[in-house]
Amino acid sequence: MTISKVKTGTIYLILAVALTVFIPACSTGNGDGSIDSTGITTAETEDLATEEPFDWSTITTDVLWQVVFELYESDGARYALSFLDQGIENGIVTYNDADPVRAGFLFELGRLDEAFLRLTQYIINTDRPDLLRLRAEILWGICRYEDALRDYLSLHEMDAEQSSPEILFAMARLYSDLGNWQNAREMRERLNTIDDSDQLSIRIEILGALRSEDPAKLEEVLASSTGILIPTDPLYVLVQIYIDYLGGNISVALDRARNFITDIGFDSNIAMILLRLEAETGEYDSFRQNLRSMFEDLEAVQWLDASPDTYPSHVGKSFAVADLLDSASALELGSGLRERARLLADRAVALNPYDYVAYLQLAAVDISEFKVESSFENLDKALNFAPPSDVRTRLRILQFSPLADEETEIPWDLEELTQDLDKLLIHYESEYPLNPFYKSARAELTGYEGDIGGAIALYTRALALPGATRETSFRLAYWLARDDRLDEAMRIVEISLPPGSPYLTWVTALEQEADLRSDSNLQEFASRVHAHLDPENSHAEFFNPVISE
Repeated sequence: MTISKVKTGTIYLILAVALTVFIPACSTGNGDGSIDSTGITTAETEDLATEEPFDWSTITTDVLWQVVFELYESDGARYALSFLDQGIENGIVTYNDADPVRAGFLFELGRLDEAFLRLTQYIINTDRPDLLRLRAEILWGICRYEDALRDYLSLHEMDAEQSSPEILFAMARLYSDLGNWQNAREMRERLNTIDDSDQLSIRIEILGALRSEDPAKLEEVLASSTGILIPTDPLYVLVQIYIDYLGGNISVALDRARNFITDIGFDSNIAMILLRLEAETGEYDSFRQNLRSMFEDLEAVQWLDASPDTYPSHVGKSFAVADLLDSASALELGSGLRERARLLADRAVALNPYDYVAYLQLAAVDISEFKVESSFENLDKALNFAPPSDVRTRLRILQFSPLADEETEIPWDLEELTQDLDKLLIHYESEYPLNPFYKSARAELTGYEGDIGGAIALYTRALALPGATRETSFRLAYWLARDDRLDEAMRIVEISLPPGSPYLTWVTALEQEADLRSDSNLQEFASRVHAHLDPENSHAEFFNPVISE
């Protein structure tokens, strides 16, 4: 379960910056969509954004800002930014005056590096709290966690006794990203005392309950959120989906997720749990169909189908699209379609250069092509961008490190990494004892340190938990094979991985490790798993980029 750190809904921030700093004498509308001084209606602003002939001599600075925000509300940040840039080109405003607002639009469009660059020319401190907050969110989005915390602390210290719930909410999550559990707890407690609406307080509780994968906690938080969150709130629905899923009612959970996206609209977190459940239940055709539909809903299907040298010039909700591309890449790689898997992961990075999950995916593609050095470079990028409290990246590094041969330089300190992983797991296992992922990570660390029997015992316990995945089963089988219990290992594979299911990427890494270890049992296990999955039985691809002419 991943909750994105890049937050949306910045209209309040952009409006505050523009209205209070740049247009003190802004013209007011009539309430019917018209603008007094020009007669331009909201409906006509779409034509302005598509560069139809327009007499810029009739536009004053005040009217420009009015149209920009009318356009933002009717058509979104991309069109508003386009119109604002035309206003700059026609001399209505200067870049110096417009860049803080442009930074807000760029942030919302996911163009974080550009947004950050727009703000570097200004002295930003507590005298400009709106810009300080925008910079904090941008810094967080580009994975500069300590710098983001510095700006949030400045905002918090402006009035620590009356700090806004939104600032405390952000700081609680940022402290968690940094692994500062004590300060995160203090921010949550402070939020509980001042959040009159309980909207943000309950969201913090829900995020913790989702991470726990504890049905009892989820039931409790769902009951406490009734009357605070509306039933169609994506986070409220997400809790319901998890309760059904962890309670064994997976078909109900799937229906709930599908109905939300069909009836209410796309939501990244619900999309991710839907795809996860379809993969876990072996509904790969539905996975493919729903994934393509999601790209279509986001008007981004061209990111699937365009040839390698044809990248779309723009796309809405780019971080959501990057997440979907990560999923598409994983499916293609698991089906043995390495070239397409790399293309899609590369496109995720093009949309979000800080998407550490995409770098993990590229590392897996590299491993499948026996490019260990390149894989390690991508793993190192993932490690640099992932939150300091992230377990998954460190776990993948632990699993891939044994694939290094004598000529491969390992770009991280493995002893330091295992120590960090151990410290993180001490916290997570205590905080979320029913989450099978953290128990699985502990099992991997235990096996890596030489205790194969301990790894098997821990994986067996993880597999008994309701949220255990197919990967949990496969890794248990791996350690059984390492323990010379090949028949037991294959029984687990045959039960948990249907023939033709898209998990070939696991087999490739297994084959390489078996060869490096000169382990005949592991080699036989890898061969038997590969034969069981048999790429010829895999489902046909459904992404069709033109790989070569």
